[in-house]
Amino acid sequence: STHRAKTSWPAKLGLLVLAPAFLLGLAEIIARMTVTLHPATFFVEHARQDGVWVGDNPYYGYTIFHPRQARTPGQSLFPAEKPPGQLRILVLGESAAMGFPDPEFGLARTLSTLLAMQFPGQSFDVINGSMTEINSHILLEIMDEAMAYQPDIVVLYAGNNEAIGPYSPVGVFGRFY
Repeated sequence: STHRAKTSWPAKLGLLVLAPAFLLGLAEIIARMTVTLHPATFFVEHARQDGVWVGDNPYYGYTIFHPRQARTPGQSLFPAEKPPGQLRILVLGESAAMGFPDPEFGLARTLSTLLAMQFPGQSFDVINGSMTEINSHILLEIMDEAMAYQPDIVVLYAGNNEAIGPYSPVGVFGRFY
């Protein structure tokens, strides 16, 4: 006669919980050792010899879009600590604010040039928080993140993507309503 050992319910329950937890933990360890992850923030801080500087994250678009559709933010580089006497302006926006198709003519760059010409003695730091193909929900996240860098003025140039752009009722990402 064959005799099977009886397993208690607490042991079965423990095995039921511990086995998946062990496998998930092992998968996590392997992923952390083999996969390179990019920051999911719009701004990324860089330590340099002259202090901490903040730049845009070229991988930020991957947190929102499929890799083939991913966009890059408008180019910014500014000191994390606002220098005394400097006026810091944050420009938030979509494609038009970024200057699509040519960022050289974006709102942040144009504003920076005009302010420098109009007020030659004043120091301005214009932060470009714009990116093509985003909407107001993403802009809100970018603004929340940018508030840590103490902007004095926030300029919002947006609305096209919700009204007639890709996220509108007639947009390319959905059907016509």
